[in-house]
Amino acid sequence: MYHMTRSLLLFCLFLLPWGSGWAQGDATEITILAEEFWPYSFTSASGQAPQGILVDFAGELLEAAGMEQDLQLLPWPRVMQQLRQHPNQLILTLIRTPERESLVHWVGPVDEINHALYGNATMTNPPTNLEQARHLYVSTVVDDVASNYLEQNAFTNLVRTSDHLKGLEMLTRGRVDLYPGNTALIDYQCAQLADGCENIRLMLTLTELEQDLYFALSAGTEQSVVNAIREQFNRLIANGRLKAISDAFLNADQN
Repeated sequence: MYHMTRSLLLFCLFLLPWGSGWAQGDATEITILAEEFWPYSFTSASGQAPQGILVDFAGELLEAAGMEQDLQLLPWPRVMQQLRQHPNQLILTLIRTPERESLVHWVGPVDEINHALYGNATMTNPPTNLEQARHLYVSTVVDDVASNYLEQNAFTNLVRTSDHLKGLEMLTRGRVDLYPGNTALIDYQCAQLADGCENIRLMLTLTELEQDLYFALSAGTEQSVVNAIREQFNRLIANGRLKAISDAFLNADQN
């Protein structure tokens, strides 16, 4: 009886640490939430897996943090819905505003965003301030920071779309008067349009929207996961990985 009890005890002791260790080693899966936002994240010309500067950087980040990953390229309204409703969601292109401060765990900035209102060069009486622009039709992305800003400033003729490239295309085709674009990326976005942006020019700089673009994790994500991702984010940024990925991507696109 003694030998049987002792053997059973040893067997149980053997099982406990093994089961506990396996569970702790089980990798957390993070869903990467990306939108059509050239050159950060976009559908490849071949229609295969999404690509872009921030898609590549996010992949390296989660691999370094020991996380599994699932990439989803969605319209911006769906991105925000997923972010609000589920844990373990990593958004790649979120501008940090006071209204969004408690919405997420902020991981770190990945780029600086400067917005301006763009219009057609043939426009008569182009606006020189927000007051003059309020009556014009403006294409905006649903739940986007520029859309929210214009709405807060009493713009009522906002034409909603699901992504930035579609909003710019609406301007080039004369369906709207203005488009709030990222000044650093407008040339790259124009290059993706079949007709380009030959007659599009900057009308009005939106100085209040000069802000940083962030990686962020949904509010329901466990703090240990947040800490691990933040640690690797800071390490990769310090090592120059984001800049290297960005330079390589943009140089390859221009060649």
